[in-house]
Amino acid sequence: MSVMTRDGAREFFKDSGLDYSVLSSKNLDRLRRIVNKELQDSGFFRGTFCCKPSFDFQRDQSYGALYCQADYFKKREAISFNRDGFIGFSGWASTKNVQPILKGFIQWVEEHEKFKNQASNGI
Repeated sequence: MSVMTRDGAREFFKDSGLDYSVLSSKNLDRLRRIVNKELQDSGFFRGTFCCKPSFDFQRDQSYGALYCQADYFKKREAISFNRDGFIGFSGWASTKNVQPILKGFIQWVEEHEKFKNQASNGI
């Protein structure tokens, strides 16, 4: 498995043609579910790594954030869509521990690209 970087994930989002207009409660919950599966499948932190069931979302301020937890911490940033357009990916995490978060994010972007392409092709 190749190592994804945080900057690579940001670039992937940008290159997909998506922007913050894709942010909604429904879409952030889908992202949370995808990332949660990747975290659980990773087995990291003695198999306790997961997304918190709630997230922050403020459409009018173009902001959203997902959080994660494990056996020794309760609420750390998983992914944040910041008001200034910066997408944060677990700045606290090592290159290894951020991989399931980045993998889930990429899957989510690919889902939206697929739906966007189908809609533009009249499918």
